Amino acid sequence: MNVHDVELLACPETGAPLAFRGSSLEMQMMDGVLICPDSGEAWAVEQRVARLYRDLWRVGADAAVADQLDRIPAFIEPLQALSTLLAGGGRIADFREQVVAALDLPSLAGRRHARILEVGIGTAANLEPIQDNVPDGTMLEMWGIDLSIGALSVGRGRLEADQRWHERLSLFLADPAHLPFRAGAFDRVLVCGGFDCFRDPQRVMSELSRVVSDDGWVVVIDKQPAAEGGPGVLGRMVLQRIGQHAVSEPKAPVGHLPEGVRNVENSQLTPIHYLLRFQRPLA
Repeated sequence: MNVHDVELLACPETGAPLAFRGSSLEMQMMDGVLICPDSGEAWAVEQRVARLYRDLWRVGADAAVADQLDRIPAFIEPLQALSTLLAGGGRIADFREQVVAALDLPSLAGRRHARILEVGIGTAANLEPIQDNVPDGTMLEMWGIDLSIGALSVGRGRLEADQRWHERLSLFLADPAHLPFRAGAFDRVLVCGGFDCFRDPQRVMSELSRVVSDDGWVVVIDKQPAAEGGPGVLGRMVLQRIGQHAVSEPKAPVGHLPEGVRNVENSQLTPIHYLLRFQRPLA
């Protein structure tokens, strides 16, 4: 994360702007603290990952999923690919292409810069297919939060393996219900899986709507067996297994949409995934 981008951050408790104090390399934050002027709280930055999160928030189903991922960071992507295939969602590469299509990246053409926030970014596996489809001439910044430090460590490894992402990927240990960003900071906000595990889905939906720009899109994709042509017996068993920590039904959470949201699209993306897309309410 570039030190100049700190102005986009907000204290997850007070909402106040944060100030960075620490070391940087080529204007990228490395280690230090993000200080909240209202409370005096210092949020740690370690190995380029900001920890804007309280351990006392680590309760419920979403934290249980994160704890599980922390134990198997190297196997997250292979297991996602296998479970998607067995459940009836097809090849993971094809699924990621559908995710990218749902973001409507061509409409960003003509912008010099664009920002995408992925909530539950995990290992940042969507980074490359998204970047590959950004319009020519648009500089994309990818921001991501997750509760799994193990998954984020794999995502951080992408920075070390390919310097193209050095200035384009910012990672945070943060809670979806307490997004540490200023209002309207992002052109796209993506949740790809895990929404049914959020312990406070209505608050999360409100936060997603808050941080997207007026002309941006919130895109939520998660499990939903199709009424027709959906998964068979094996597929439903797999979905039940990977949804063992879910606290809500595997279906589009339209009931949690904030009042006044615009251009709502609710559709079946694959035989096992829904697509819920909308724009924030206008003031």
